[in-house]
Amino acid sequence: MNKKLLAALVAMSVATTANAETTIYGKVNVSWQSADEGEYNELELRNNASRLGFKGTEDLGNGLTAIYQLETGVNFDDKGSFSKRNTFIGLKGNFGTVRAGYFDTPTKSAQGKVDLFNDMEGDIATTLTTNDVRAQNSVAYTTPSSSPVAVNVQVVNKEEADANTGVSVSGTYTGGGLYVALGYDQDVYSNESNALRAVGIYTLGAVQLGLLVEKSEDDAVVDNDAENGFLASIQYNANDAWALKAQYGTSDIKFVDGKSLSVGADYKLAKNFKLQGYITQNEGTTRDDQPAEIDNTYVGVGAELKF
Repeated sequence: MNKKLLAALVAMSVATTANAETTIYGKVNVSWQSADEGEYNELELRNNASRLGFKGTEDLGNGLTAIYQLETGVNFDDKGSFSKRNTFIGLKGNFGTVRAGYFDTPTKSAQGKVDLFNDMEGDIATTLTTNDVRAQNSVAYTTPSSSPVAVNVQVVNKEEADANTGVSVSGTYTGGGLYVALGYDQDVYSNESNALRAVGIYTLGAVQLGLLVEKSEDDAVVDNDAENGFLASIQYNANDAWALKAQYGTSDIKFVDGKSLSVGADYKLAKNFKLQGYITQNEGTTRDDQPAEIDNTYVGVGAELKF
């Protein structure tokens, strides 16, 4: 995305009609860390999925609302480089919501807040799973938000010769401090692949407990056997400022004998600003013709600002 396009997006957000409501939002998340990756052992500044977005609604009358979102990743650790994130247009009404564009699959979204180190080195997509997919050419339907139960269906149009159309579905329940989700992907990550994900999160007072279990099969893998993954997480909110957290996962989905252990603490200075500290250990063996061992350790501090 160049400067002229970014300026056009800003102008578009300002020049909305009287009936439209547009919000500019974003997140800046960077960390300064010591990265020990075998032969590579250096200090580095890491951008953790910082983003800028525009989203809004347009009242169409008769109980219908148009919705839209344009979100782009922004690098804060080096020059240039924008990347596309969740971007779509849709229609919302008593029937639910229909969207079309480029966005997270229901199976990816089903993780909820179980991944306490999301977007960091300990993110489950780094070592544990290949099924956190943001799919292009997608059309999705979500049931009305008035119920504690939600069903999501997404069709991923591959638009390639001999490529199977992908389907991702999920069902979620939220209520009484409990979040439960089940997600399933068919031919989303690759042709003739499938994945099943189950998530449970329970919040009791200051403690949040999370569990994710996943089973995945991919024809791109040589043996094409179904592989399993597991993640457990815990967060303790000591007070309004301090949160202590830890998570451990093991999986053969992305790497052979993949493991990830992270511990950390967050300190809120304001509602939308916090400091972060963490230690992450990732291990595993790559699944290529010449397998390589992964044994990486990261120790870092950072900051996150939401607006």
